Parts: sequence; structure tokens; C-alpha cells
Amino acid sequence: MRFFAALGLALLVLGGCKSGPTLEGTWNFTSSGANAAMPPGATGTATFTGNKVAYSFSVTDAQMGTLGLKLDGTFTLEKDQFTHQIENVVVDDSKVKPEVKALVAMAVKPDDIKKQNNEAGPMKVTWVSDKEVKLAGKSEVTLKR
Repeated sequence: MRFFAALGLALLVLGGCKSGPTLEGTWNFTSSGANAAMPPGATGTATFTGNKVAYSFSVTDAQMGTLGLKLDGTFTLEKDQFTHQIENVVVDDSKVKPEVKALVAMAVKPDDIKKQNNEAGPMKVTWVSDKEVKLAGKSEVTLKR
């Protein structure tokens, strides 16, 4: 009888333990190289809550000004595979220079951004530490806390 009580206690304790690192919380994006997910001059964050994800990007260029993007949707993380499904994209061109605003509007379309992200496929997850994770697929991103 003591064996079953000890086994039950062990299962209760182990069942409540956190298993490995988690994406929960806010991360800063970095991306560089040939498969960079973001252009030069871009900064961004990713916030994971439950199965929800919210991305916020800012791209600054001397000729363009600053363009903001917000994307949100859901994600799955199964073993070493990350996939997201973007539901909403908001473009903030309020800090884009007036002389290039029309050109930026033609090039940066929310539906195109949503489609491109949703068709990107899964990304391989490599945990560097609990404060750094690399995602690699059609593009590459490093997330840091």
C-alpha cells in the first residue's frame, strides 16, 4: 500500500513539473543573413500567451521613415516544430514619409503578409538556452528574452 501512495505522490509531483523551456512571454527578434525574416533596420517582438501569438515589428529606413506592423494569431509547438497561423495584420504607416507612402501601401499589403506567413510552413526550433531560441525554415529568426 505504501508503494502505491509513494507512486501516486511521485506522479503528482512530476506531473506538476514544468517540462523544458517554454515560449510563454515576450521575446525580442533578431534576424540576419541570407534567410533573414526581417529587413535591415527592423526590430520586433513576439509575445506568446497560451496558444496565442502577437508580433510587433518596426522597420526604419532613411528614405522611407518608419513602418510598423502588428500580426496576431495562434501557434503550435510540437517537439522541435513551430507553426503559426496569422489571423490579423495591421500596417501602421503614420511615420512613413508622405512622398513614399503610396509606394509603401502598394508594396505592403496586409492580406499578402498574412498569406506569406501562413504558407511559410513549420520552423525547426533549436533551444540555445531558456532565454534564447532559434527558429529556422524558409526564413531564420533568433528570439531572445
